[in-house]
Amino acid sequence: RLGKQLFFDASLRVPLMIRWPRRIPAGVRSDRVVEHIDVFPTLLEGLGLEPCERAFGRSLWPLITDGTANWEDEALSEVGQYTMIGTERYRYVINREGEGVQLFDLAEDPKQLTNLCGRDDTAGIEAEMRERLLARLARTQWVLRRRCANGCWLVLPARSVFALTRPARAPITRPALPPR
Repeated sequence: RLGKQLFFDASLRVPLMIRWPRRIPAGVRSDRVVEHIDVFPTLLEGLGLEPCERAFGRSLWPLITDGTANWEDEALSEVGQYTMIGTERYRYVINREGEGVQLFDLAEDPKQLTNLCGRDDTAGIEAEMRERLLARLARTQWVLRRRCANGCWLVLPARSVFALTRPARAPITRPALPPR
């Protein structure tokens, strides 16, 4: 059994419910794309605390207080050797070598039966989703570790590692992490 270790829509959609008496009115609903990592920044904002630099999620407070708030509908997910960026309409998956392996158009193919990855007629969509994925990884991954002169490890944000101007079909490479 594969369980929820796939990037198909039925595996990715998980209801999120937040109850906060006297802070969030009952019955507030949103169908926007959010992530589990958004819960921590939401709690911080709800408590009036400063955001945490290492928290890569976005506060859901704008969606809770104003359902019409400007919100970028995308989610990043990683399972094993695969990384996926998903929007309300598309799902794009790369493998460990950074090669595109899946692209689905949920508006035209809600059951995700037709893989559009590598096709000439969807090359523009694939390039756009690839750029979204690269940009998201650059904003949220802390992957490069380097030993300092004093023996400690320096952790650098991936934005100092990833180049965002790669051709659509060029592999995405990640630096190998040194042993801990």
